Amino acid sequence: MEAQQQRTLAALYEAHVDFVHGVARQLGVNGADAEDLVQDTFVVAVRRFREFRGEAAVRTWLYSITAHLARNHRRGQRRRQRRLFAWREHIDTTAPVEPPPGSAHLDLARLLDRLDERGRALIVLVDLHGLPVAEVARTLGWNENTAHTRLRRARKALTAAGAKERSNDG
Repeated sequence: MEAQQQRTLAALYEAHVDFVHGVARQLGVNGADAEDLVQDTFVVAVRRFREFRGEAAVRTWLYSITAHLARNHRRGQRRRQRRLFAWREHIDTTAPVEPPPGSAHLDLARLLDRLDERGRALIVLVDLHGLPVAEVARTLGWNENTAHTRLRRARKALTAAGAKERSNDG
């Protein structure tokens, strides 16, 4: 790798590492797993850097990489949890399977997890990171009106899930 490309990639990392870490956490990946996911995101970004054509913002491109890796991470977690439940009677453990409730972040992650993948992407990119709906739609290959409709539905579903959780808690 040439020196100029190394500087470019280092600058990319410095400029966006906090964003990628925030996205990972908002998509339900916490602790050391979030740190690993951030590193994996930039490994993929380095590997695919030449494919980035600049048609969308760098953040949107990094989001799509992070979301894909987070989806795979959650899928793996679900498989591990199913195995744990299947073997629960044979395992003597006091460790909780579910993360403890309490922080606003965990609550948001749990609510976001109830949305479909498209709705979650829109809420994270548009509402939490302030990217324009038109840009997100273009990057994800959607019609802009479709993206606005999906965003409205996702916001409505998120609000309903939050209300249901509040009513269950109190």
